[in-house]
Amino acid sequence: MNRKLLLLIILACSCNKPDPAPWKKDPVYLEIEKKRTALQSSVEAQKTEVKAMRETLKNATPQTGESRNARAKLEKQIAFLEKLNQELRLYTYLQNSRLEISQRGYLESLRNKTAWPPEEEKEEFVLNEEMSAKKRNWNVEERIKQSRLPTSDTQKPEQSKK
Repeated sequence: MNRKLLLLIILACSCNKPDPAPWKKDPVYLEIEKKRTALQSSVEAQKTEVKAMRETLKNATPQTGESRNARAKLEKQIAFLEKLNQELRLYTYLQNSRLEISQRGYLESLRNKTAWPPEEEKEEFVLNEEMSAKKRNWNVEERIKQSRLPTSDTQKPEQSKK
């Protein structure tokens, strides 16, 4: 009987303890972490490609178009690597800030006894990611074409005969 009572007390006390790692349940944090790890592997792959391009440039014969082409390709690869590194730094920052946000949000929802994590945050994050990945078209002609109402050739205005 004492064991059952002790077990019941332990279970009752352990239910209110905060989770030490609430960010592992946060879908936004997990999504950011997934993208960051994918970017990390892309950066590593790009670094090996840049090394290979440097070797190609080193072995290119001078006074030919080969060295000029190799140098141009190397510069493109380096620029792409810099872009990937910037994205990686961004997602690392987002991950760290989301960690803090999820910790605070979890503790606040625990105090208020509300559900956590809120589903709206995940939907909002996905929408923002889709919008940022969308191709931006600044061409005026394309915007004019998109803004026109669809017309069919059969609906031409009738001309009056004189």
